[in-house]
Amino acid sequence: MFSSECFNWFRWRDWFYIIGGRTGFWRARQLLGPYRSCNDDGGPQWDIYDGLMVPQVAVWKDRAILGGWLPLNGKDWAGHLVFRELRQRPDGELEMFRLREMPLPPGAHEVRQELSPERIRRLAGPNLAYDFSAPVAADIVRHYDWKSDSTIFDLGLDGRRTLLVRRPGDVPALDL
Repeated sequence: MFSSECFNWFRWRDWFYIIGGRTGFWRARQLLGPYRSCNDDGGPQWDIYDGLMVPQVAVWKDRAILGGWLPLNGKDWAGHLVFRELRQRPDGELEMFRLREMPLPPGAHEVRQELSPERIRRLAGPNLAYDFSAPVAADIVRHYDWKSDSTIFDLGLDGRRTLLVRRPGDVPALDL
């Protein structure tokens, strides 16, 4: 678990977590471990932080809030700052949701649409190996980013996780 990336260690309830940039995500019951990769136990196969760079988590009261940078034009940390709320399952696995207290960016709008598992896999590419076996209700927020001349689609998938998809140019709708 050695890397030059920005690691974040946090404790939440009865679990200890380490998140490392693009390197991985681990959890343990004790401070000194043993730490298990959250992708090695047969559970959902994704980086909980949605590919955000320099992910950091703050535990506040009974909530855990994650913040990280959305890559911009090939730079790892120079894009938009994205916030998420983490929710913890009894097995220590974390799920990620939009932070509802955060307003949508100016000009952004949200639509609800049903997506097939095939469409989710096509949109996510190699970033999502979680197996959705049935159609999923998706809350999709579209935002055009003039700085990078790209459109960002922020998908909330069936209340289980989020997925960020970026397309070049001012794209009016997600290519489904």
